[in-house]
Order: sequence, then C-alpha cells, then structure tokens
Amino acid sequence: MPRKEPLAEKIFKNLYRTPGDVPVTFSEHELAVKKMYEDVFTKWLGDPALDDSHIIALLQNEHGRSQTQAYRDVSIIKRVLGNVQNAAKEWHRYTVIKMLKDAYQKAKENGKLKEMIMAADKLGKYTKLDKEELDEIPWDQIIPPSFEPSADPKLIGIKENIEDIEAKKERLRKKYLHQTTIEDIEIVDDENA
Repeated sequence: MPRKEPLAEKIFKNLYRTPGDVPVTFSEHELAVKKMYEDVFTKWLGDPALDDSHIIALLQNEHGRSQTQAYRDVSIIKRVLGNVQNAAKEWHRYTVIKMLKDAYQKAKENGKLKEMIMAADKLGKYTKLDKEELDEIPWDQIIPPSFEPSADPKLIGIKENIEDIEAKKERLRKKYLHQTTIEDIEIVDDENA
C-alpha cells in the first residue's frame, strides 16, 4: 500500500492553485486548510513584521483554530515560509533605504542642498558606506588546534595524588576488560576500587 502524503506537504505543493489546476484531489476539509494556509501565508508575506502571536490570534479568530492547533499551524507554515522575522528585518531595511532615497529626491527637486546632504549622509551611514570594509577571512588557511589525549588528571585541575593509580587501573582492566555479558559485570564502589 503506498504511503499517504502528509497534508501539509500536499497543500504546499499545490499552494495558490485553483481546484481545477490541482493534479491531486482534496477533501472539503483539506481544501479549507489549504485556503487557511494561503490566507496566513499571504498576510505574513505582506507584512513580515507580524509576530507569531499575531498569526496565532488570526488563526484562532478568523479560522476557528484552537490555540494548540494554531501553534502547530504556525510551526508548519514556518517550515515552508522560513524565518519570517529575518525577512522583517530585511523589509525594514529596504523601507528605510527607500524613504531616505525619496527624501533625497524630494530635496533635490526643491533645490534644497542642505536637506540633500542630510539625506545622503543618513543613507551612507545606514548602509555603512562610511565604514571600511573588513578583509575577507581566509577560511581555507585556518588550522584547527591539535589536541593530544592524556591520562594525567593534573591537566584538568585534579591536584591530589591518587595512590597507586597504575595498580588500580590494572585491577579494573582485568576485572572488566574480558567480561562478555552484562550479568558478569560487578558494580564497584569508588572507594573500594
């Protein structure tokens, strides 16, 4: 019997397709979920600054989802959409740059040199054109540190000297090294070892 495709995967493969264009069949419930995801998807892409709580409230109020199911839906949508908060930061960056360009253009049209300079200055600072570019890191030349294993407990800060440690190691090796079944292993108290 072929494995049934998960609903979320089925929906996102056919997102924004009309029922006549969809190569697979959807039940009424699946179509309702598809429409809901399309609605949330569109709202979130339209305003990436919306946070999870706003989307959860939207799912609960407009689509009648329980709070638990709304959290699941947000998780599913994020897997497909990606981290919308990163997109929000880029969106705000784009908006600020556009506003500064518009301010510069308006000042230029009105012949206001001082405002043009101020807008250009802010644009340069916001886009970090006033800072020197960092040299590219030569990742291929970085050599990771080499660590050597050691049996010396002093290297990890144990100061006390363990009496006859080699004899204890040898006793434990003989006791446990050649054991083959779990029943043969004897539990040893640290003080008696």
